[in-house]
Amino acid sequence: MGIAVCYAPGFFIAHLYAKMCGYPPDGFSPPYQWAVIFTSLFFTGLGILLLKNILLRFFADKLCAATLILIVLGTNYLFHAALEGTMPHNFLFSLNCLIILLTMQWHKTFQLKHALLLSATIAFATLCRPTELIWILVPLFWGIEGKYTFIEKMKLLLKNKSQILLSGIVMLLIFTPQFIYWKWASGYWREFNNHSESFSFLSPYTLDFLFSYKKGWFIYTPLMMLAILGFYYIFKNRRALFLSFFLFFLVNLYVVSSWDCWWYAASFSQRPMVEALPIMAIALGHFLEASWLKGMVFRMAVTTCLIGLLFLNLLQTWQYTNGIIDTERMTKAYYWKTFLRTSVSEEDRKLLESDR
Repeated sequence: MGIAVCYAPGFFIAHLYAKMCGYPPDGFSPPYQWAVIFTSLFFTGLGILLLKNILLRFFADKLCAATLILIVLGTNYLFHAALEGTMPHNFLFSLNCLIILLTMQWHKTFQLKHALLLSATIAFATLCRPTELIWILVPLFWGIEGKYTFIEKMKLLLKNKSQILLSGIVMLLIFTPQFIYWKWASGYWREFNNHSESFSFLSPYTLDFLFSYKKGWFIYTPLMMLAILGFYYIFKNRRALFLSFFLFFLVNLYVVSSWDCWWYAASFSQRPMVEALPIMAIALGHFLEASWLKGMVFRMAVTTCLIGLLFLNLLQTWQYTNGIIDTERMTKAYYWKTFLRTSVSEEDRKLLESDR
């Protein structure tokens, strides 16, 4: 019910407006539709501002700007924020930026208000999409870079055990309405309406998730391969953050690629990875920072590559919205047959998977 809560302010404004102006107060007439659109646009703007705030804590202005442009225009965030912004991924991008900022703030001040806000944000994100509970790894492993810092982190958590306990209570309180609703609606305290789909944790689809032409993340968002390299520079230059970020990345990738419908139905690239982009942006920024310090030839090569990848994302986003890239039936043969093209024939479409 987390997304319903996100929609709620706009819904109630639209409901009042519909009654006052003669529209059907049914939840579906134009005022409600516009309310959902403007709510999603608000979260889009909020997410970009929060990400800018995060990046400025790591990088200089120009590098921050370059990273923002690449994340917004060079990844599938563009599609899922601008064209499918009413889906949970757009909202969660903003909430997860807030989780990172609150994690930084709590480790700086150790104030109760920051601990409670952090736990509330993680709980609310989980209420939007259950797999978001993985974000608890970020504050939990923040600052750990070895045996000594691990011991110090345990001491820190024990020293602030009252805050940890209160944070747990806050999370439970936020989850409670969902549990009550499940019990009321189904008779069970936990009931996910996922039809016949489930997780295959013993045989995840990670390679297909990343590399398949059907929906591979690295095929349709290839910029993220450079962001992966950025984790090396986080390890090298900001080791205290490496375990927190990289562990989250690995666990999140494992979980979302274990879902039986690993291509996540009709969507551009891998939509569950949009929520991970705040961390991937930090990794990408570290890659760019390291690249700028190398020789002119290397910088020019990287810059050319980045411009090409940004252009490719813009074009492939356009191809998807115009039906050239199919929502679920892509194959290797069809991908290369239509690569960089602005039109396809029915003969080309015979290379797609069978329509099931």
